[in-house]
Parts: sequence; structure tokens; C-alpha cells
Amino acid sequence: MVDENMPPEHRALAELHNALLNELATEIRTVLKGKAGNELSQSERRMFVRVTFASIEALIFVMKQIALVAHPDPKCPTISEAERAFAMELDFKLTLSGDVEQRAAKIPLETNIRFAFKLLAKASNAPTVLDVSGPEWQSLQRAIKVRDRITHPKNISDLTISDEELSDVVIGFQWVLASRIKLGHDLNAILREQSEPPSTNE
Repeated sequence: MVDENMPPEHRALAELHNALLNELATEIRTVLKGKAGNELSQSERRMFVRVTFASIEALIFVMKQIALVAHPDPKCPTISEAERAFAMELDFKLTLSGDVEQRAAKIPLETNIRFAFKLLAKASNAPTVLDVSGPEWQSLQRAIKVRDRITHPKNISDLTISDEELSDVVIGFQWVLASRIKLGHDLNAILREQSEPPSTNE
């Protein structure tokens, strides 16, 4: 996803994006050990789910940073103050003493994914719209519930991941990656178009 036409700031974030995903992909391969999903033990399945969602969260974080780098001026009308705060994963509240307290924003992952895609497309003037009408989005939603369940188990059965649930994790992850690749292609096309010298009519 690194394009030679990218501005230096964008290229640095794209390289960070690739480095994070490469590292996490290595971890995924380490967990899988060449096995098919249905051959994984329950502990391996839980590790696979955790590293897969770490990959998704790293991906959407970098996407939001790319959008901010594209519009660094806080007064820029393209990205609102509220969008900028959520892109930085910040929230604010007033204390009883009347002071403003900054804290980490608690953004549900489903919401954060949609926000990251929408913000980056908006910041880049790309036509890409995240399609959440298909079964892949439903798989991702179910996969998130699996991630949450094994992260905060209430009983032993909460730690068990079925073949169907593991399939949802894989499908959801592949869908997020495919959607990001599609958006990346659109962004690169826009950058190439902007870098081309204007045609002159003789």
C-alpha cells in the first residue's frame, strides 16, 4: 500500500501500517503452524482470535492517522473537531470543579471500523463506501462477540471457540483487509491523478 506518489508523511504511515501487519501476520502464522483452522487446539484458537483483532485494530488506527496527516490544520473544514478527537481516540468530560478532563475514548470496534473507513475516504476525497450489507460484515459482528466473550469469560464454556465461530473470525478479517485494499487502490489512483502534470491543448 506504499505508493511512490505519496507525500512523505503518508509514506511513513503506510510503512508503519505495513510493518504492523507484517509483524502480526508473522504471529498469526506462528499460531497456525501450518494447520487448518479446524486442527487448532482451543488455546491456539484463542491466540488466533486475539492476534487477528489486534491486526484489525492496528489497521484502523493507522487509517485514522493517515486522515489526520492529510489535514493537519485543526481549523480545516474537511475534518471536524469531533472527528479529529475520535480519530485520536480522545474523549473529554467536565469535572465537578469545572475543569476539562481528557481521557481515552471508548469506541466500539464495529463503530470504529466504519468511522475509520469513512474518515479516510472523506479526507482523501475518495468515492469508496464501506459495504456492510453483505454476510461478511455479519461474520465480523459475530466474531467481535467471540473476541469479547473469550476476553471476559464468565465460565469455562465461554473459552471454547467452535469451527463456525473461527470461520467467522477468518471471514471478517479477510473482509476488512479486502475493504482496506480497495480503499487503498482508490487513494493511490487519486494521488497519481494529482501528481500528473496538467495536459496542455495546443
